[in-house]
Amino acid sequence: PDPSPTAAATATSTRTATATATDRHSDRHRDSHRDATLSHSHSHRRSDSDNNRLATLAMAFSRAGQPAPALLDALAAEAAPRLREFSTHELANLAAAFATAGHAAPALLDEIAIEAAPRLHEFDSEQLRITAR
Repeated sequence: PDPSPTAAATATSTRTATATATDRHSDRHRDSHRDATLSHSHSHRRSDSDNNRLATLAMAFSRAGQPAPALLDALAAEAAPRLREFSTHELANLAAAFATAGHAAPALLDEIAIEAAPRLHEFDSEQLRITAR
């Protein structure tokens, strides 16, 4: 017994609808995953860029020879809670900036030391020299 043309058409239509729904779900999942990956990547890059700007700004003001205690205090407050996100280069520059400026920031420098100690193997010789000033 052959299925009726109507039953065969219904079965084909059901398979097509199921395949289309599955494809749409896969597309949405893929797009959602891509968007989440791009978002994380973008926020991580933005954070890295912000960390670099903080370290660079601190270094620039320390070299200018113009006292800027309020700025350095603000930079210390901004950097301290996220030092784990700083590269070794940024940690070295931040520590050197405060040392060069002669600006007392013992809490920040203690936090930099805590963060840098387990990562010493990541520092190159120039970063170690800068940090040890």
